[in-house]
Formats: sequence, structure tokens, C-alpha cells
Amino acid sequence: MLHHPDDTKWIKSQLAKLPTAHKQKAMAGYDKVFREVYHTTPLPHQKAGEARRAANTRLRRYVDAVTKKPRTQAG
Repeated sequence: MLHHPDDTKWIKSQLAKLPTAHKQKAMAGYDKVFREVYHTTPLPHQKAGEARRAANTRLRRYVDAVTKKPRTQAG
């Protein structure tokens, strides 16, 4: 999985929140988004930052969606 070295610890902490069945999908999605944004960002000095932001946002949203507890309706 391609990622910025400064994000390793945070990524591991996010993956640890996921059930085993979801970890591979999370890593593949992170890698895909990082690569796509890195290669499509036109300015070289912005590539890593934009890729990190997009991939980290995707991972955070994915973890939130998977770990969200279903709401029960009262009454």
C-alpha cells in the first residue's frame, strides 16, 4: 500500500478499528486514492499533500461507516 511515511502510525490505528474482513478493502481503497490523486495533481510540490489528504479522508470515512453502530428506534 502506497502512503506517506508520516501517516504510517495513523493508518495502522485506523485499520486496527476495523473487523478483519474490511481491512483489505480499506488498504486497497487507500492505495488507489493516493495513487490517483498523486498522479493527477499537476504541481509537483502539491502531489504528496493532496494525495495524503484525499487518501486519509477516504480511510477515515470508510472506518467511520464500517464501525458506526446501528441506531435503534425507541417506541
